[in-house]
Amino acid sequence: EFNRRQQDRRPFELQWQLNIEFYNGNQQVRINTVSGSIEEQPLAYWWQERECFNQLTPLIDTRLSKLSRVRPILKARPATGDMDDINAAKVSSKLLMAAYNNLDIKSKQDSANTWSELCGTVFWKHSWDATKGELIGDVEGEPVYEGDIEQYEVPPFEIFPESCWVEDIENQRSIIHATAMHVKDIKDLWGVDVDPESVQVLTLERSKFGEGSLVYGSGSFTTRAQKKENHAIVKEYWEKPTQQYPNGRLIIVANKKLLYSGDMPYRIGDDEKPGYPFTKQVCLKRAGCFWGTTVLQRLIPVQRRYNRIKNAIAEYINRVTIGQVAVEEGSIDMDDFEQDAAAPGKVIEYKAGTRPPEYLRFPELPASLREEELKCLDDFTRISGVSEISRDSRAPAGVKSGI
Repeated sequence: EFNRRQQDRRPFELQWQLNIEFYNGNQQVRINTVSGSIEEQPLAYWWQERECFNQLTPLIDTRLSKLSRVRPILKARPATGDMDDINAAKVSSKLLMAAYNNLDIKSKQDSANTWSELCGTVFWKHSWDATKGELIGDVEGEPVYEGDIEQYEVPPFEIFPESCWVEDIENQRSIIHATAMHVKDIKDLWGVDVDPESVQVLTLERSKFGEGSLVYGSGSFTTRAQKKENHAIVKEYWEKPTQQYPNGRLIIVANKKLLYSGDMPYRIGDDEKPGYPFTKQVCLKRAGCFWGTTVLQRLIPVQRRYNRIKNAIAEYINRVTIGQVAVEEGSIDMDDFEQDAAAPGKVIEYKAGTRPPEYLRFPELPASLREEELKCLDDFTRISGVSEISRDSRAPAGVKSGI
């Protein structure tokens, strides 16, 4: 079942990887739908300019900066106008804010916002940590603590729904949460010895084709899968309550070893019924789809076009500054000419009666290229929703009044 869900989710996962590559500035890549992987676009010619003029990262960073200033406040409302209910609501609000601060939700929210902006979806997982709090006694020699709630963000790469085309978590019949853990941590948590298995993680490697310019060369990197040692994938199978299983089911396995099997542990559903301990956060909703989309994904075509325009201008400048020379056949020593022809003060000998080498003349850079460049910059602002004021700390061109 886990393998089936991996295949169903694969197209969305490739888009997430592409988004992350573009955000990190590695923008000469594309999705290969045949191999189901991210691959570099090969060079068409050896002299081709492949610099990346990354406009996405500052736009997303600006959006994240604005989102970091949005702080939700947890408050409880009194059920009635009775003074006891009002006092209880005030105490509850204080408890909620204390939990908010103890769990450091502020920094976790910043991390969740980053995943949401890059991949479109991030999840919050709520659980109970029995090792937290003060020691209150022991049972059969084992220490017993007060315990406390735990909440942390889960990247979309770890969540596998039953169907990618059911929008809400509550309507999913089951959800698999898979995460890589060290075998010693698995032993500490569940008391079961698990053999290591092949776990793939993404690492950096030097770009095969290069993403530099004709002058500066290449220093870029791309990502590739690499094995992680002494780890195993812990899979949690959460199934919502049904007629056959009124309390739901939770099954946890790691490399063919059963770690836990039983009812859902948390009654956090409606009317105190067992429910999923997950909350979904999306950047932009996609109707009828479990996974959200992102502003970054909408900007990728504009970024690709912007890179092509800037590189075309750079190639034009190369031809004008370095030059291209027309030479009559047999008039000069070509080996010497190719090595030193562009050097200042170079004396070029040519045979009598032949035409001397001369530089080709190029037309002026088309104004349409500059206009298209400016249009792309406007598209970045319009599609991202980040205004010029928040991006550049100045008013847009042409604005002469207003506050």
